[in-house]
Amino acid sequence: MSKRQISRREMRQIRIRQILFIVVAILIILAMVLGSLR
Repeated sequence: MSKRQISRREMRQIRIRQILFIVVAILIILAMVLGSLR
């Protein structure tokens, strides 16, 4: 079994990337809602 192991640094980078993606999506949705309210 030569399963590729993910190091803790890679896991942290992946998690940070996911959090950044979620934050950007929320900001875009908020901008769209504010734009539609105006």
